[in-house]
Amino acid sequence: MQGSRLELLRSFTETARSHGKKPGSVLLSAETKAPPAPVALLLELGDGEAAMLLHRLRTLDDVPVMISLDWVPVELAPDLLTLNWNSENRSLYGELTTRYGIVPAQGQTMLSARLATPDECQLLALSAPAALLMVEQVAYSALGRPINVTYSAQNPSLYPLRLEQAPRS
Repeated sequence: MQGSRLELLRSFTETARSHGKKPGSVLLSAETKAPPAPVALLLELGDGEAAMLLHRLRTLDDVPVMISLDWVPVELAPDLLTLNWNSENRSLYGELTTRYGIVPAQGQTMLSARLATPDECQLLALSAPAALLMVEQVAYSALGRPINVTYSAQNPSLYPLRLEQAPRS
């Protein structure tokens, strides 16, 4: 893959298909719980309010390229975890939009890098030491309500990101 354009409001599934790749997903875990304080703050949740956590291994053409942790407030999509998240075409943004009428309209992204843990190396078929591209994203509705927080650990050699810039007008 030459580089996926970093588009917060476009799902992994849509991005993969736009590059002629087959998206895939392996559900590592799914649970409802109170998120860590930084996630609760980003989702604007009060003390003890729950969120759903989807922990998935994402693949392109059956090759693992990313580990993602997606947090969604329970009140926005109460039965989200009952869906089959191992499906190749199951998109979190797609489900939020079509099933719940929640459309991501704006967002923010932070990029960083770090060395992979032994578990991450195993999941992504990397040899240690290996660098990961870390992406933290927060998506908001048109009204500015946080919809979800995603943390992803990406293999930059198999799933590089391309940032496009334009001159100020």
